Amino acid sequence: MKKLIFFFLISMYIVSGLLAKNNSGFLFSIHTGISKPVAPKSFLNSYRAGANFGIGIGKKIFSNFTLYGNICYNEFTFDQIGFKKTLESPDEVVTVEGGGASILNFLVKTRFTFPHKSDNQGISYVYGSLGINRVSEKQLIVICSEFDKIISRKSENVIGTEFGLGIEILLKNTNLFIELGLNLSFTKDKETTFLPIKFGIRF
Repeated sequence: MKKLIFFFLISMYIVSGLLAKNNSGFLFSIHTGISKPVAPKSFLNSYRAGANFGIGIGKKIFSNFTLYGNICYNEFTFDQIGFKKTLESPDEVVTVEGGGASILNFLVKTRFTFPHKSDNQGISYVYGSLGINRVSEKQLIVICSEFDKIISRKSENVIGTEFGLGIEILLKNTNLFIELGLNLSFTKDKETTFLPIKFGIRF
């Protein structure tokens, strides 16, 4: 959680500076939200939904097509009860220490806006992203009735992709948006998948 707070404060500092000087034609965004594990089953059972934070910079290429660069940090809370269900002998486990996971996205994002009337205050769009995801899981210590077991976890830098849809509300100086996506990390054994829900501002 400390990492998330630090990331959010740094993002706010950067974006506030950009907001004061945004005469370049670039678009800037900052968001927060919730990320929910989906797959594989071990990932779904071992972790609960956690917070996400991110920033982005973009440039409108055509009237309905925008290209972005995005960085997003997603944190997942360790679920001890769910994790025990993935073990061969869960009844022998007394407790589990450690745990937790995060996925850091570095993605290039394309956004296509659906046609809308010029006087509309809301627009809808779809997006697709491709880049690198850093998937990290913390070490676990499984304490059993007769022995302790350490489960080491490693971080992986893998190809990642995300696609989804969104709604944006047009205001005078800034726009509000909400997005629902599906993010896939092509990890070694099976793809690691989660659903990010994002709420943010774009200007």
